[in-house]
Amino acid sequence: MYDISSMCLYLDSRMFAVYPIAVSEQFYVLIAEIEAREACDWLRAAGFPQYAQLFEDMQFPIDVKTVRKDHEFLDGDAIESLFRRLNTLNKCASMKVEISRQRKRVCL
Repeated sequence: MYDISSMCLYLDSRMFAVYPIAVSEQFYVLIAEIEAREACDWLRAAGFPQYAQLFEDMQFPIDVKTVRKDHEFLDGDAIESLFRRLNTLNKCASMKVEISRQRKRVCL
């Protein structure tokens, strides 16, 4: 957590409110880490552990068009659910988000 001396402060001239800008960046990273963990958990539970492993091995982003060819047998809803998780991991990879295998799951 940041203390007052290490925060970027923004002074709003109308209300003289102080906003901790650095904390919001940390918040977005935390949310991305949670999304990545949940996507990996879903992939494993749905029978696609190879994609979770690729993400953890930092082999993302991946081409979802190739995934469609590999899983032609899936119906529309199933492939869209898979793509949603893979696109989440692609976005997290572009943000350079890492998840630790040892980290306990965060519950909100």
